[in-house]
Amino acid sequence: MRNAGNWQGDKAFDANAILVTIAEALGQIIDIRTGPRGDPQVRQIVSLVNHGWAVTREGLDSFLSSTVWAEADGLLSDMSYLTFQRLEQQVKTFGWDDDEFREAFDEAERVHTAFARRPPGHNLP
Repeated sequence: MRNAGNWQGDKAFDANAILVTIAEALGQIIDIRTGPRGDPQVRQIVSLVNHGWAVTREGLDSFLSSTVWAEADGLLSDMSYLTFQRLEQQVKTFGWDDDEFREAFDEAERVHTAFARRPPGHNLP
């Protein structure tokens, strides 16, 4: 932010609120993996977008059904609209919230585009 000229100073950020948000997100991720409905096989979560979707290291996953997901290659390829259409059709078939899906797909494209820009040797987000 400093390099881009957007730094508003340390006082512009509420460190306590940031840490609470991080702790809550980690609690949700732990519950997703080990809670009563947990799935220890869930892919590596990068971003909890909303209650139904998560961006994972490997792509985009639905929490509503383990059969609804997309690989990052599909999200970033020239054919990403086909992946979007496939998932959107599943969302409509199940009667899920279309706005939440669109938000999740947009976030997945943004995150995985950023991953693709990382220099070689950087495996983590």
